[in-house]
Amino acid sequence: MLSQDWTPLTTIVVFDIISEHWTMG
Repeated sequence: MLSQDWTPLTTIVVFDIISEHWTMG
């Protein structure tokens, strides 16, 4: 499903979002 949209940039963005949520917790 995310195979075509799964790019290095997407991984960085996802990690950035997770990091922000992790920092809040």
